[in-house]
Amino acid sequence: MRIILKLYTLLSLFCLKSSAQLQKTYIMNYRGVFNLKHDLDRQFRQYRSVLIEQHGISHFFMQPGPTEEGVNEVIIESDSSFRVFKEPAASRLIFGEMDLAGRERYFEDTLHPMRWTLHEEVRQIDSFECRKADAWFRGRHYTAWYAPDIPIPNGPWKMGGLPGLIMELREASGDMHFTLESIRIENMPDLRLHPVMHKSHPDIQSYLNYWRKLVARMKGMAAAQPGADCLTCQTTPSIQIRRWEKLPL
Repeated sequence: MRIILKLYTLLSLFCLKSSAQLQKTYIMNYRGVFNLKHDLDRQFRQYRSVLIEQHGISHFFMQPGPTEEGVNEVIIESDSSFRVFKEPAASRLIFGEMDLAGRERYFEDTLHPMRWTLHEEVRQIDSFECRKADAWFRGRHYTAWYAPDIPIPNGPWKMGGLPGLIMELREASGDMHFTLESIRIENMPDLRLHPVMHKSHPDIQSYLNYWRKLVARMKGMAAAQPGADCLTCQTTPSIQIRRWEKLPL
C-alpha cells in the first residue's frame, strides 16, 4: 500500500486561508470490506469509502463497488450505505442510512462515545509510525491503528476521538475492515452549508423506535397471511432485523 501524502502538506492545511465559497479540504480514501450477512454467514463486499475533513467538520460515506461480475450496479442492502456527518465543536454526529424503501433517513447520535484504550504497540504503515488502540462499541470490539503525526482526530464511519487519524480499523471478527489508501487536498464547497447540517434530526431513540415498529408491522403482516394445510405450524412469525450495531431492537 502506498499512501499519497506529504506531511508538510498535511500540516499546512491548518494555516491556509480559504475563500468564502471553497474551502481547503482533506479527502481520505479508504478501502472498506464489509460482511453483508453480519453474524449469520460470510458474504463480503468491497466498498468505496471516503472521509472528507474540513476545518473540524467531516462527511463520511461508503458505497458498494462493482459486483463480482464487473457490472457497475449499486445494490441497496441493509447497512450497505453508511453516511456520517461529524461536528466536534457542537458535539454532534448525524448518520444516514437507506431504509428498506430505498430512502435515506437521518438521525442524531452521540459523538465518539467509545472509550479507547491506548497501547504502546507501534506499527509502521507506509511512512507513518502508528499506534494501537482498541474499544468496545455497541456490542463489537474494534482495533484501530492511528497516526499521531496526522493531527486529525477522526476516522471512518462513526469512529474517531483518537490523537491522530485512524489509518486502519478492524472489527474483531473481521466482518468490517477499513484501510487508508490515499489522502489528497482539494478546494471544495463549505461543509457547513450542507443541508443536513442545518436541520434537526430524530435522536438515536427514535431510530430504535423506527426499527421496532417496522419489525412489529412485518410480524403483523406475516401473521395475517392465509395459513397452509399444516397442523403444527407456528402461529407467531419469527422476524429479525439484524443491524451492524447491536442495538436493542
